Amino acid sequence: VPFHFAAFTTYQEQEDRHTIACVEWSGTEDQQQGQLWEGKSFPTNRGLVSMVVKNQHYLPYAAQVRGTVPMVFTTQEPLDGFQSMMVIPLSTPQQAVGTLVLAHHDAQVYTLARRHMLEVVGNQIAESLHQSTLYEQMSQMATSDALTGLANRRLFIERLQQTIARHRRNRSSFGLVLL
Repeated sequence: VPFHFAAFTTYQEQEDRHTIACVEWSGTEDQQQGQLWEGKSFPTNRGLVSMVVKNQHYLPYAAQVRGTVPMVFTTQEPLDGFQSMMVIPLSTPQQAVGTLVLAHHDAQVYTLARRHMLEVVGNQIAESLHQSTLYEQMSQMATSDALTGLANRRLFIERLQQTIARHRRNRSSFGLVLL
């Protein structure tokens, strides 16, 4: 799919916040601006990303930019000069995960067939992101105390074994203090 701008956003439902996870521009000077956007977080607002997550439907209608510059993320990150744009929801049956944002300088680039294909790809991306989030949560639960959040015995033993192995390779000694 051709694009001059592409971005992935993630959505944290508990905090009702969106994060710009990855940005790709076609121009080198724009690429530096995109790197400044990466990792930026913003609350749910009236931008296209927020509306797509809320409604679980792509925007803007017919994937065309009409009239004014659309607010995609926030008013601080304007996307000007694009005639074709699509914000696709990334969602699973369980929850909204984020969005895929594509923009092109030419008009009518994102046809109905391309939109359908991107929606299928978006569903696969969403499922992969959801599974990786579940894996991270399970990993966190397996290695930390639920009440305090501190590392548990399993993680302590694992890290101790790694430290012993590293010092054996380097033939060096180390000390261990237990309180």
